[in-house]
Amino acid sequence: MRLAIARADAMRLKVFDLTLATFIALSCFLQADDAARVPDVARYFTYAPKPEYPELARETHLEGSGRFEGFIDLKTGAVTKVLVVQSTGYRVFDTAAIASIRRWQAKPDTIETFYVPLTFSMGGSVEAQLRAARAHTTYAPAPVYPYAMWRYGVHSGGRYQLTVDPETGTVGAVKVLAASRVLSFDQSCVKAFRQWRFVPHTVTTVRVPFSF
Repeated sequence: MRLAIARADAMRLKVFDLTLATFIALSCFLQADDAARVPDVARYFTYAPKPEYPELARETHLEGSGRFEGFIDLKTGAVTKVLVVQSTGYRVFDTAAIASIRRWQAKPDTIETFYVPLTFSMGGSVEAQLRAARAHTTYAPAPVYPYAMWRYGVHSGGRYQLTVDPETGTVGAVKVLAASRVLSFDQSCVKAFRQWRFVPHTVTTVRVPFSF
């Protein structure tokens, strides 16, 4: 009886090892396949216009990065569909990216699908980036300067990412992207940013720099 149980356990371990190995191999294959599907534009496309920076986003200093997947008619080389794989965080950027990629023209009988990573960036000062982050807010209290740090003249700053519920405009989570090196500063920022409210259906993620 014990021998039978031991053999059964050994078989389960072998099956588990095989399943794990298959999963790892499949994961590596998918990662390699994804990388291969970011096209050499000059090689596969005869026309690939860059998206225009939306005027509204330029005026409010919005920035964002996203990833898009395009599908091509092999016979004509025309892009038939574009999907948002990872949103830029702003509908205005996603719309501009999709409109641009839909105009791409591939060489016939070359590729059927491809990925396009895109970044909309203007650079600018911390103040400009903070104004951009507040562009779609209905309520945006500033972090409170911790009294002890203010008293001794301690200054620092960090960068934070807010995850926003698009339906309600409420902040669900705040992630510290670059810590300020002063714990009380980060705690104050996280506490304040969790109270921010945005106009519904405008943003899903917002990056906020802040300096004390």
